[in-house]
Amino acid sequence: MTENSWKNLIDNPKDWWDYISMKPNEKYSDFEHKQTDETLRHSTWSTPEWVSSKLPPAETASYAEAFGGHIDSNVMILYSKLYALFVNVVRVVNVL
Repeated sequence: MTENSWKNLIDNPKDWWDYISMKPNEKYSDFEHKQTDETLRHSTWSTPEWVSSKLPPAETASYAEAFGGHIDSNVMILYSKLYALFVNVVRVVNVL
């Protein structure tokens, strides 16, 4: 979670998945790089101070743009549950 990663997110937002508005809880990452799988969490001790002022509002975040600027709330709920299930499956596989 380096300053360079935050700069890359601001300069190349389409290279990152934006999970801010669809996180099931605060433990999940806010952004994930589409190719490297690097994750960033906003509002942590390691987030540079300038980042907040550079991020777009949640309504215009990249995930919404991918769906034509609107995501139904039921789709958001389903997505967050599927994401939580995926994370739990990954944890189980890593334990085996």
